[in-house]
Amino acid sequence: MKEPCNGNQTLENLELLGNGLAGTLPEELGLLTSLKYIRLGKDNNGGTIISQFGSLPKLWGLHLVGSHLSGTIPSELGSLSNTLKGFAVQGNFLSGSLPSELWQLRELKELRIGNNPLELSIQNDVHKYMPKFRVIYAARLTTLDGSLPTTLGLLTGLSHFNIEENVVTGPLPSELATLTSLGSIIAKINQLTGSLPSEYGLFRSFASLDLRGNMGMVGPFPPQLANLNESLELLDLEDTSITGNIPKKLCELESLNFACPPMCGCGCPCSEL
Repeated sequence: MKEPCNGNQTLENLELLGNGLAGTLPEELGLLTSLKYIRLGKDNNGGTIISQFGSLPKLWGLHLVGSHLSGTIPSELGSLSNTLKGFAVQGNFLSGSLPSELWQLRELKELRIGNNPLELSIQNDVHKYMPKFRVIYAARLTTLDGSLPTTLGLLTGLSHFNIEENVVTGPLPSELATLTSLGSIIAKINQLTGSLPSEYGLFRSFASLDLRGNMGMVGPFPPQLANLNESLELLDLEDTSITGNIPKKLCELESLNFACPPMCGCGCPCSEL
């Protein structure tokens, strides 16, 4: 819990999490111009995200998780381009598309919009407008389709990437291997195609790779991924068409899932192929 007020007794941090609150967000919150951090959630708030949040000149964190919010994300939030670092609204009923103004939030590090009936398209030039991205959580949206841009490899600070249960097509960009901070790719239950990039064996602190349910992914399992044995904790390739042998170095993973056939190793003999 952050201290609510500064030395001048001006409200800077508003955290009202799980207090059984009901009712909509009051527009008067936009008058609290010293607010830097707002965290509401796990209550029956309802209503919409008020556009007045865009008039809070010092706001760097807006977390409205699981608050039964509906409607669209207001474009006025684009006014926070020099301050907003975290935007988390997962687990609501927000609809429509992500306003183009939000792609101008140059300080944004975390975008958590999953579990909403939203439409999202990851722009090719996202690295130019959101260079500090660290976390993208865009699971279970109404529409997240198309292929992943190779320019994701230019988001040098990206650490977590979750797009599970969407309709993303095309290959996994091999360019992601240049991201030394990337710790997880969760892309299960999509329509990905192509091979698993051998370049991913270059990751330094990679912990989770979940590609379950992408039957269009083909080709042999890259032996280079054995280099991840010191950091990898989860590897799920079940219900894919990836073939080959799981390296022995990865057989000790507690969360290792693959279908045999088309894969073998770790007690699953290749003679069954």
